[in-house]
Amino acid sequence: MTSNGRITKPRSLRKWAGAAAAALGLSLSLLGAAGPAFAAEADPGDVGTDTSASGWCSYAAPWGGTFYCNSDVKIKLPNGYWQAFVIGTNHGVYTQWSSSSGLSGWKLLNNGYCKEPGNHSVDVWDVNGWQFNVTCIGMNGTRYYDHRNSNGTWSGWTTTRQR
Repeated sequence: MTSNGRITKPRSLRKWAGAAAAALGLSLSLLGAAGPAFAAEADPGDVGTDTSASGWCSYAAPWGGTFYCNSDVKIKLPNGYWQAFVIGTNHGVYTQWSSSSGLSGWKLLNNGYCKEPGNHSVDVWDVNGWQFNVTCIGMNGTRYYDHRNSNGTWSGWTTTRQR
């Protein structure tokens, strides 16, 4: 976690908290109380490793996805929901986010392609509210940045870091 406390890597505490939230949601539904429809989807949770030793990982349902193990980073957005970034099986940088409407589905981020994971091959830097940089080490070994503007648009991949 960074000093701003908003970028995280999966931790066992998060798994416990997710289980507690799921149990609370289940008990509320048994009592007939209405809970938030997407409470379990707000945080992607821990990454599950494929047991076939293929090097692929995924998030638990409903986030899902198949991506290189150790290539995920997630960020808590100012509205309290989460956005995840991963390196897909074709080396593409994919993102998915949660909102009050549910999950966005996995989207390729501006045709960005990265090396296999390691040394923060995909990461999030310079978080300032809704603005941040997604960074990855390209197939040629160069670090690239894709800046998210506060209005939700993206700059496209460049070697220049924006703040």
